[in-house]
Amino acid sequence: MLETSETEVKHVIREVKGLYGFRYKDQDKITLCSREAMPEGIGEWLFLFMSKLLNSEQKEELLDVFKENVENIKMVRPETSITDDDRKYLEVFHDEFGLSDKENIKAKHWATFFGLEEGNLDMYLGGFKYMINCNYMMLLSKEFSYAYIINFDNNTFEVYQGNTKESYSDEQNRYSDKQHEFLGSGYYGMKLITSISFDDIVDGINLLDFL
Repeated sequence: MLETSETEVKHVIREVKGLYGFRYKDQDKITLCSREAMPEGIGEWLFLFMSKLLNSEQKEELLDVFKENVENIKMVRPETSITDDDRKYLEVFHDEFGLSDKENIKAKHWATFFGLEEGNLDMYLGGFKYMINCNYMMLLSKEFSYAYIINFDNNTFEVYQGNTKESYSDEQNRYSDKQHEFLGSGYYGMKLITSISFDDIVDGINLLDFL
């Protein structure tokens, strides 16, 4: 398992909402980041996690495990209650791999639980099987400032920006030429602003170096 210390990333406390997640086998799995979503916040945190993985001696093995785990993630609705069986799963997972805090197991709904675990990629490397389904929110660029997708199909770290007022389309942009039928408010989906190859994520480099 990889460990990321909070002291390694300088967080700026700002109420900036965003999204993050994965892409594998042509399927996006996206969840919510309710605050600190700017690149120097959660963006740098996620980037640092991937940098440690990609520069480890076990890189290939870890990537294979990560991709398999991502493929097996079950998407759940935020308002879904955590059942007794779910809670037993959380307890076992925490004992074996560790969550951010054991107290998080007491959450009543998945939205609350994941709000306490925002940015925790280590749990998915460990095989955590649930994620809040926020895929449709990639079309709500008026509401979200940034999004980060770890794309295992083309081995890139993708950064998206919100406030897309005009349609934009190219081979890599999957969202910025689409609108949500009811909730889009006239805006288009999140726009891809950079796609960073895993090969370029070397020790000592930061996400802001690419922006």
